[in-house]
Amino acid sequence: MGDYEVDVRGTFAPQRPPIVLVHGIGVSGEYFLRFADVLAPDYDVYTLDLPGYGKTPNPEHALTVPELAETVAGTVAALGVVDPVLIGHSMGCQTVLDATAENPGLCAGFILIAPTVDPSARSLGGQALRLLRDILREPPASNAVIFRNYLRMGPLRYLKTTQHMLAYRTEDAIARCAVPGLIVRGSQDPIASAAWVQLLAELAPRGDVVEVPGGPHAVQHSQPRELAAVCAPFLNTFDSHRLRRTPGYMARVGPDETDSGTDDDAESSLGLQALPGRIRQAGINLSAWIRDYTYAARRQTAGVLSRTDPQTYRHRESEHPTVVLLPGIYETWAFLRPVADTLRGNSYDVRAVVELGYNGGTLQDMADRVEAYLSREGIRGCVLVAHSKGGLIGKLLLTRQANDDAIKGLVTLNTPFGGSPLARLLPLPALRVFLPRSPELAELGASSDVNTKIVSIYGQFDPHIPGGSHLEGAHNVQLGTRGHFLPLSDPRVHEAFLQGVRRLSRDS
Repeated sequence: MGDYEVDVRGTFAPQRPPIVLVHGIGVSGEYFLRFADVLAPDYDVYTLDLPGYGKTPNPEHALTVPELAETVAGTVAALGVVDPVLIGHSMGCQTVLDATAENPGLCAGFILIAPTVDPSARSLGGQALRLLRDILREPPASNAVIFRNYLRMGPLRYLKTTQHMLAYRTEDAIARCAVPGLIVRGSQDPIASAAWVQLLAELAPRGDVVEVPGGPHAVQHSQPRELAAVCAPFLNTFDSHRLRRTPGYMARVGPDETDSGTDDDAESSLGLQALPGRIRQAGINLSAWIRDYTYAARRQTAGVLSRTDPQTYRHRESEHPTVVLLPGIYETWAFLRPVADTLRGNSYDVRAVVELGYNGGTLQDMADRVEAYLSREGIRGCVLVAHSKGGLIGKLLLTRQANDDAIKGLVTLNTPFGGSPLARLLPLPALRVFLPRSPELAELGASSDVNTKIVSIYGQFDPHIPGGSHLEGAHNVQLGTRGHFLPLSDPRVHEAFLQGVRRLSRDS
């Protein structure tokens, strides 16, 4: 994924709830296989070999926890797995937590098995002593798998990875994970103590603890059935989701395979699977482009025919910050209704600035209208939720407020912060702002100090913004979506908006 390769063993059973297994330090997905076999009859299970583990090529350096987490998130998106439960073991728990915290909407929940690093032994010597104690408690078959993988990794890479593991603060990461979690330890595990896992459960916004009686550290290998039994009540709380991928058993996800979960049906219908990579990718993107404009046409038609009163999205007793909607160019507020539905369903007071109309004016004019609305309604401490051009208006408002606290921040989808070369193809005055070197974008680009108050959400392919919507200094969230308009209908995007609003409310 990215510049690395990941090996994936999977059942590829799209009718079952998906589970992704993430191994820890020095080992590979091999020591998860017994547990995966127990889960397979009821779940769609994916066992990863991360870069430098198992038979995957070694990267140039020992990857840090955030780098491993980014690889996991990219692999989930590339496989097209929707709302999986991520299960990590040992250092893999750190990887799972970082991936979950940094990628809202990536997973439905997580399970941590024997998480590291207990603060009472946060040193190389402390971990070595606990590991030696655990070796005496592990069965010979488990030790054989562990030692074989350790030798394959090599001592230097293992020691460097251990330094990364010790430096990462698991307790800080779990506090940033909004999805439900379960923390599991074997009752005889000397590495993950009972006090440590209890602390993590208390720090987690939504966490519980269970134990496997008599289990050592590698309980997933020594007691897979017992582990599955204690995890089952938690796993059964999740709905069954569909994995959109062609059936198979083994996959390798690398730099040239980044197809999203939302587009595999189109790939099959177009007969693209047997084509060379670049041609196949172009076909997938063309299909996404067609469906993107079809969706936009439907939403525009619905906006004209629908007479939905924006007042129905008000929640006057909400304890959360007010959310203000900023649509894209030639869009009314109703274009953001799928996102508004999610926010209103989570008890947010959602406001629409109907004075924006179809948002065809200049950035300055549209920002003036929003400011007038906020002043007239007495709204302070709000979060802006935007699409496309609405995100540029939102950033302009952030630059205007200086030290004022009227706006906590901006969560936006597919915004051309760096412009789009496609703006040259349509000589419309309203589109000139999107030229990469337009004065408006240059001025906004110079105001980088407000980027820390922005959450920028984007997908794998946006036909309107070839350069993407990554914004330096912002919290960037990349999902496995394609299109400029169609992602507004994607539940992963809705969840990313919700988590982004919560993030800005918490950080401000």
